[in-house]
Amino acid sequence: MFSKKITYLFFISLFLRLSSSAFAVSISGKIVDKTKDGGSGEAVTGFSVVLTGDATSVYVMDAGTLPAGNYEFNNLQPGKYTVTPKKSGYIFTPGNYSVNMTTVSVVKNFEGGRYVFIRQWGSSGAGSGQFNKPAGIAVNSSTNVLIYVADRDNHRIQLFSSTGSYLNKWGAVYNSAPATSTLYGVPPHDQSGYSFPYSVAIDSSGSMYVADTANHSIQKRTLEDDTTTWGLYSDPWVWQPDYLPHTETGTFNSPYGIAAAMTGENIFIVDTKNHRIQIFSSTGAFIYAIGKLADVEYSSTPVSGSLPGEFNEPYAAAVDKESNIYAADTLNNRIQRFAGDYWGGWSSSPDTTGSSGSGDGSFSTPTGISLDASGKIYVVDRGNNRVQVFTYASDATPKLNFLTRWGYSGTSAGQLDGPFGIAVDALNYIYVTDTNNNRIQKFASSCCFVNINGYVTDNSSNPLKDVSVKIESGISSSTFVTGEDGYYEFVNLPVNCDYTVTPSSSEYDFNPVYYSTPSLLNHLAGVCFIGVYKGSLKKYYIQGRITKKNSSPEEPIENVLLTLSGTVSSTTFTNSNGDYAFGNAYSAFLPAGGSYTITPSKEGYCFEPVSESTSSLSSNIPDYATGQDKWNFKGFDVYYISGRITDWLTQNAVPDVSVTLYRSGDYKVMSSTQTNSTGHYNINNIETGNYYIEPKKIDYTFNPASISYSPLDWSRSDQDFTAVYTNPNIDKLKIYGYVRSETGAGVNSVDMSMQCGTETWKTITDNSGYYEFGYIYGRRSYDITPSKINWIFVPVSTSAYLSESNKQVDFSSTYALSGVPEEINLPLGVNGSNAKVHVPAAGSAKIIVEERPEKKAKHRGTVNPSKNESVGILFTPNMSGSGYVGRKYTIKIFTLKGELVEEFVKTPATADDIWMKWKPDNLASGIYIVYIEGPGVKSSKKMAVLK
Repeated sequence: MFSKKITYLFFISLFLRLSSSAFAVSISGKIVDKTKDGGSGEAVTGFSVVLTGDATSVYVMDAGTLPAGNYEFNNLQPGKYTVTPKKSGYIFTPGNYSVNMTTVSVVKNFEGGRYVFIRQWGSSGAGSGQFNKPAGIAVNSSTNVLIYVADRDNHRIQLFSSTGSYLNKWGAVYNSAPATSTLYGVPPHDQSGYSFPYSVAIDSSGSMYVADTANHSIQKRTLEDDTTTWGLYSDPWVWQPDYLPHTETGTFNSPYGIAAAMTGENIFIVDTKNHRIQIFSSTGAFIYAIGKLADVEYSSTPVSGSLPGEFNEPYAAAVDKESNIYAADTLNNRIQRFAGDYWGGWSSSPDTTGSSGSGDGSFSTPTGISLDASGKIYVVDRGNNRVQVFTYASDATPKLNFLTRWGYSGTSAGQLDGPFGIAVDALNYIYVTDTNNNRIQKFASSCCFVNINGYVTDNSSNPLKDVSVKIESGISSSTFVTGEDGYYEFVNLPVNCDYTVTPSSSEYDFNPVYYSTPSLLNHLAGVCFIGVYKGSLKKYYIQGRITKKNSSPEEPIENVLLTLSGTVSSTTFTNSNGDYAFGNAYSAFLPAGGSYTITPSKEGYCFEPVSESTSSLSSNIPDYATGQDKWNFKGFDVYYISGRITDWLTQNAVPDVSVTLYRSGDYKVMSSTQTNSTGHYNINNIETGNYYIEPKKIDYTFNPASISYSPLDWSRSDQDFTAVYTNPNIDKLKIYGYVRSETGAGVNSVDMSMQCGTETWKTITDNSGYYEFGYIYGRRSYDITPSKINWIFVPVSTSAYLSESNKQVDFSSTYALSGVPEEINLPLGVNGSNAKVHVPAAGSAKIIVEERPEKKAKHRGTVNPSKNESVGILFTPNMSGSGYVGRKYTIKIFTLKGELVEEFVKTPATADDIWMKWKPDNLASGIYIVYIEGPGVKSSKKMAVLK
């Protein structure tokens, strides 16, 4: 059976390659690792993508034909496909995509990485399952995984299942330190609780060891709840300055880390503030110490170091199955490895890896370390909010080789904020204490997942299409529908689960009925099923051919889309011979008695007949026994005519023009359309012949009146027309309006100028401020500008579009003062009601407009801040010498109604410091008074702000 299957698939593949030029749709996408580059993603390279279903292919990312991380399958027929990315050591989300291709190419992207987020649990608080700065974390050695978390600031250890379900706790939550010298209610040698426990470890027998950090001791609790304590407590408050740490071997100074040997014989204590690691038997007997205090029986002062074998506040350690120690030398920002038999002594030259930084292999306060069963080393790089993964290389220069990393700062799933501890369970799932987010996050590598795949065929080894294959486990289920190749594949299945695979079809029974596998730990390939036909309903196929009309010999048309509708819906394309098929003798799938319609389509072609139909399918098509022939179609080239219609005067689009295609000779209407809002029109699917087109619209004439084609034998674009509006009233329109002052009174003798293109009109306002430009053309834009000496107008000028009715355009204005008068009336609020300001003879202020740097300042009354203009104020106090230095000068901005809108103060620092600028960015367009007052100066000026 296997050899027949391979032969069949070979011929499918060969057919696809030979006819690939006939297909036009594609499947493409990109694969990125979102755990990299701060979450924005980094392209995954070196992968392969497997295409299965109605065609089979493999895209390999080493071809170099696409940018990094991209894949593409081209020249595909419509059908059912599955896209599955693969790379050794990687896991992808989703595991694969199932695609039902029609006529549209699709894009399917994947996220991939060596490690992926699985779940999270916990929140801030003191309740069961909540945390207050979780620190260390440990797992048991069984596949029935239990998670132990050092809930540091809640002074307890919490126990969870591998899915985050709360199970138990040890210790108690204390709200504040008691008045006595005991530590948060835990007196010396009291074994009922913990004080700031930083770490926890589980040995092979299930005993729990807790680094009772603030009590400077280790507590051991067996499965029988027998508890023992190692180390010395200190009665004085731990944070008091006179606290004397214990530095003798067998005593501790704030132990942060603890690890159990895989053999279960010994316990490794990270004696953090003593800058060393101490090794004990599981019963608490001291064995050995590593660090600068290791050879000193007693010292009152802990000593740190940075040489190999020395530490500066180490936080964590892990031990492999050969009893080699990996230590997080935290404040030295490195990892140290100690090799050898600790019964006989340690290597004097430990391997050190790392440096301070954020690059790969560099660290910023590493606080957690753990190993998996294969020996990979996982380091919590706390200061960089990430986890780094290494392998150990024991070559000429032993070192840790960087493998990958994940995590970055944040609160979303997969992001970290001040992570501390890490543990790896027997199934290679990774657990991280996300300390500042008060939660635990669970991650997985590719070895935590397996795949199951196989084929479904009939008893003649022909692949069976549209078979539903269902996989079920105790936690989930999913279904895969086979394509033309009969292949199915389930990916991203969690290891160590029971799975059952079951095929189903209304037309077939299967042998075996199902396949079951308990506790699956490895990939499973070749799970095949054989279908035995049981259906009573006969099924047929339909085949045909498409050739060019009037060709001799017949010329096939390839890449024609055939759409099947009715009882069954499907699509296919013609191949290079013009042939198409819905099913064949081996895989007929159209139920007898069904109604079906097949419609061909291809850009640039029309077909005869337009479609073929049957209301009750009773035989194969073709069926030469009954005389039923193929459903064949004839195709012929068609063309299009397109263009645009615009107004000859304004060049604007003319919408809603009817454009009609006539056949020359008998003037038969062949097609008709209308211009859209942009003036464009299109007439499609025109067969070769002699034609002309003609535009029509009420009140318009067109140039040219029509366009002829003798013959039309290629598509024509840019078939444009210009339209002339013929409404007799179009030249009898007018633009009129008023020019009024700020009081509403009309302003007379204003010169009004209007321009359109090269034409110019002029008039002046009458005593009421009225002006008028009459007998002008509509459907045009006109620019209107008022002008009068010493007057400011808002707007300065404007553009008005005159459609097909008269239009009113008004202006407001104000009188602009020139120079500085000796006396000026100010509005209320400046200096009392209707006050007058007397400007001293020798004291004055020039208030001018400072324009853009490339222009000079001008004595004018308008300022436009949008053009980077500002108001410059140069004041000359009426005072002898420089007595004004250090005195205050107040500048106030008023509306014409006397409302104060801005105020600021200028204090000259030197005799020359008498210049200042004001930019009216926050004011609306309008007329304002700029007023300055101070020792020896009172002055003002009206200023128009234009925006």
